Amino acid sequence: MTKIRTDALAKTRISPNESGVISQQTVDRLKKKQVRWFYRDTKLLGFFVQNNPSGTKKYGYETRWLGRGKQKRKMIGSTEMYSAKEARDIATDGIRLIKQGIDPDAEKEKALRANDTLSDMLEDYMKRKTLATKTKKDYRNLMKNTLGIFSNRLITTIKHQEISDWYLSHSGGKEVAANRALSVLTNCFQSAVFREVIEPTDNPILKLAGNISKYKEEPRETILKDELLPKFLNSFVDLGKRWDWDKELNKRVARKDNKCINETIRDWILFKLITGCRSKELKVMKWKDVDYKKALITFRETKSSVPLTLPLTRLMILILHNLHQSRSSDYIFPPQSSQSQSEHLNDPKRVFAKVSKHSNMPRTITPHDLRHTFMNVAEFHATYYRDGNSEVRHHIPQHDIKVLVNHKVDLQRGYSGTDLNHMRKQLEAISSYLNSIIPVQDFGTGKTTHFSGIFEYVFYGDDENFIPYGDAQETETLDKDSIKLLKEMKDN
Repeated sequence: MTKIRTDALAKTRISPNESGVISQQTVDRLKKKQVRWFYRDTKLLGFFVQNNPSGTKKYGYETRWLGRGKQKRKMIGSTEMYSAKEARDIATDGIRLIKQGIDPDAEKEKALRANDTLSDMLEDYMKRKTLATKTKKDYRNLMKNTLGIFSNRLITTIKHQEISDWYLSHSGGKEVAANRALSVLTNCFQSAVFREVIEPTDNPILKLAGNISKYKEEPRETILKDELLPKFLNSFVDLGKRWDWDKELNKRVARKDNKCINETIRDWILFKLITGCRSKELKVMKWKDVDYKKALITFRETKSSVPLTLPLTRLMILILHNLHQSRSSDYIFPPQSSQSQSEHLNDPKRVFAKVSKHSNMPRTITPHDLRHTFMNVAEFHATYYRDGNSEVRHHIPQHDIKVLVNHKVDLQRGYSGTDLNHMRKQLEAISSYLNSIIPVQDFGTGKTTHFSGIFEYVFYGDDENFIPYGDAQETETLDKDSIKLLKEMKDN
């Protein structure tokens, strides 16, 4: 009787795999087993059929990278989708490429991308980048309009001479759009290089370098300064108030004309003007972003992704209180049109156009102009007492202005109570200056004078600080009435 060691027997493996020439008849005859097994081709080494216990069968191939490296396996697909001949052809090409050090999947992607248009490559670029919705919209508009002559062209066919001629044709008022579109083109061709649709040396944008001069762009400064700012603010107050003064009755009466602007939009414009915040950051603010106890408001969805916390001033509290009385949404500034698809307020372009026309501005004022106005007033006009010294007024330092508008600065976020009180005084100083330059006509004498608290009195009926400019007292902390309004909002 033959004796066999049991441990040797345990190590004996019986392979379920089989081999032979893979043909359609062979594939059809392959039966499933209790384990996954392979039928390997003896004619094309590396070509196989994978047989699964479920009965499904797939073609595949494998070989070593450059003929000597790590084994690379690629699956072709189901035997129901490919014939044996089709699978053999794919495996033959794939094995050849791997031995040459080329990834077949990348080569397949490259072949598919060869039919991509410039628009296709833009969409591919935007899928791989984290971009704001507005940025994507702007890119698509540039592709459709400024880059329209290239948009449906195969990206592999666009030459640098064509781009140069197109770019130079935009002189005479279209330079800004051309520069923006050239940036989009650059992104598209960089994406094409990344996808290996074109070789780096064939990138037409690189061939343009040094051969065309990019159009110079003059920074668009706000026109809301000097004599134009009081005119704009005067019209804004006139169109924003809900009452008229009856000289005979010597009191306020309800406004009878329909010239006034939407109240929520008015409050949005004023809040933006006295904080310098970006439009999108203000539009998406919710009531949960208001800290009623500490009198703070936090901008969470910012351009820099760094939250900004600002102390609430009396005017900011009056605005919020007015909005809170008709609260109908989680958003502080809900949409004002029943046709709006947005959950929050959209850019009120028509209101800006109306106020601009009423005040005879050289051009229509934009929401971003208000941010520039805030920074201009903060730097050159607003002054305040600090450090308990009520004899010398100080301008707001550049570093502090950057903090207020959430520009990048070298500091750790998170402010102490002292810092926040200091910021509140700076914000109050800016509001005070904006109030002070609005001309007010005395109904008795007919003379023009200047007051503090114009916005507070005209829009919200608060006459606490409606006094001649210069007579208002600066305080270190919020007044009791403001705290009372915060508590009222918190409780309701």
